[in-house]
Formats: sequence, C-alpha cells, structure tokens
Amino acid sequence: MSPDFGFGRRERAMHIRRGPIVCLLSALAVFSSAVHANVAAQAAQAKPAGDSKATAEQQDLSALSTMVDAVASGKQAAPADVRVTWVANDFIRSTGDSVYVPFTLGIDRGAMSASTAALYVRVVSKAAAGTSPVTLPGARPTYPWDTIHFIDVPVDGKVARAIALPPGSYEAFVAVKEKGTPAPGKIGVVRHEITVPSLNSPDLNTSSVILARGLEQLPAPLPADKQQDNPYVFGTLKVTPSLDHVFPKSSELQVLFWIYGASQTGGKPDVQVEFNFHQRMPDGTQKYFNKTQPQEMNEKTLPPEFNLTAGHQLLSSLVIQLGSFPAGDYRLEIKITDKPSGKSLTRDVNFQVSAS
Repeated sequence: MSPDFGFGRRERAMHIRRGPIVCLLSALAVFSSAVHANVAAQAAQAKPAGDSKATAEQQDLSALSTMVDAVASGKQAAPADVRVTWVANDFIRSTGDSVYVPFTLGIDRGAMSASTAALYVRVVSKAAAGTSPVTLPGARPTYPWDTIHFIDVPVDGKVARAIALPPGSYEAFVAVKEKGTPAPGKIGVVRHEITVPSLNSPDLNTSSVILARGLEQLPAPLPADKQQDNPYVFGTLKVTPSLDHVFPKSSELQVLFWIYGASQTGGKPDVQVEFNFHQRMPDGTQKYFNKTQPQEMNEKTLPPEFNLTAGHQLLSSLVIQLGSFPAGDYRLEIKITDKPSGKSLTRDVNFQVSAS
C-alpha cells in the first residue's frame, strides 16, 4: 500500500503505512481449544510404566501444584527462589463468550542452573472465592484454567503463553521450577489478578490495542499444537509485541487491534478509524502533535471476499516511522466510528520515543 501522508506540513513528514490487515479466516475461533490441555489430560499422557522422563515430569507437576495450593490458601508466602513477574497481557475475542488472553512472563534466568523449566499455570475465579473447586472422586480439582508446560527459558527471561477465559474476575497463579530437580527445588510463584472484559456483545468494541515491534506474514497458519509456543500468532499474522512501549526514533511504531460489533450490510462494515497523536510535556500537560488521515474500512477498501457474517475478523493497523517525532512521551488517541449507527468509541495508548 502506498504511503498516506495525512494533512498539513507536519503530517506529510510522517511516513505512514496503514491497514486494514484482513483476517479472512476465523483463526481466533480455535484458540480456546488449541492452547488448552488441562493438567489431568497432560498427566494422563505421561504415565507409561518405566518411563523415567514421564515420572520426573509428574513429580514437577506435583511439586508445583502443591506449592500453588499452599500459596492460594495462604498457608505459605509465594516463594521467590526464581523471580517470576507478570509483564503484560492482551484481550482478544475468541469463540462464544471466550476471550483469548496472550501474556508474557519475566523469569529470572540467572537464578536457574539450567534453562529447562516446568511452568505451571492455574487460574481461579474470584467469584468462586471461598468455595471448593469442582472435583470428581479420584480426580484433580477443576479450575477455569490449569496447564503445565515444559520450556526452555531464553536468556532475556521473557516467556509468552496464553489462556482463554469467559468474562469475569480471576486470579492467576504461575509457578516455575527447574525441570527435573528434586522437590521442592528452586521455585518461583507469581499471582496476578485478571479482569476479563466482555467482547462478544453486539455493541461497538475493540480488542486490546497492541503496540508491536514487528509484524510478519507467515506462509500458513501454525498447527494447533504450536499455538501455545507462539501465542502472538493470529492465523498467518505473527506479532512481536512491545513490552515496554519504548521505540527508538530510528524505528517504526506498529499498532494493531480488532474491531467488534460493527454494523454491516451484506457482510461489509462501514467504519472510520482516526489516529491522533498528543505529546506529553515535562510539566504534565499535553499538546496535539499530529494525526493521520482517517482510515476507511468499507466495501470499497476491503477485499471483495471479506464478510463479517462469515466470521472474518476486522483488524485495523497503522505503521509509522518515528524519525519526525522528538524524543519524549506520547499518547495515541484512536477514535473508531461506526458510520451506519453513528456510534463511536475512543481508545488511548501511551508510548515513548527514545533518542536512540
């Protein structure tokens, strides 16, 4: 797509590439099942007699589950032999009322003697606080989310995974243990509250606004069993999110988000998206910096085969070179207008431009 340089002298200095990026497949519809194999099922797959690897993995699961039980019940403070932090997460609509929640952890790789680790994720509904989880005779308790992964922790300690939950208030427990070490071994636990929004109503709405360091088009969607390892791959679109929202002047700001609840005629929406940049000044005030031309998403700009009623996803994107932005703090104001209904909403996201 040729650059659109917006209005006025300042806007012409902004090199802009804009979407929409079109997800013609309902890729998000499979995420809930693709990323989730509960712990009971995973444990059942690791029971061949005489398989020492399976036995070691079961022991890791038992140690982590027991530790999370103790932390959740208040019997023990969260251990920090291996420091674990919840860095960021996003909310994207999936099947039915389910919301896909990709998230990123920070794991202190330096506290581990090896890179291999067991990662246990349990999510508990806050609405059910004080009640016992559902349990069948001889079975593990059932939680809204309950998985274990065996991973290699990268040098930077950043590990991304995903969960899928209906709207509501939850507390997530994430426990990390050096893989295969005798119990209890070095363990780190982080607990994090999550409020999952409702994204499936007929009202105009959006996913989280994701600021990205990179967008890559893959030749084909990933197999379902690879989704957990790549939670920021959506169909054939691979996203490298920015975790700190800090971008060098020499780089690009890449923005993307899904739009939900748009009116449609024959499967085609008629939506306008406006991007307005405001600079945050040292004294705490803000001043208008610049804007782009409105992005029009309708039957004239979308591919002929695009059809909301067929489950296609409406994804807006903006890519801007930051060379014309003075170093400093900014607020990007995004206004989405559904033209047929006249409804609109605004999303704000902050970012920083660094000198180098």
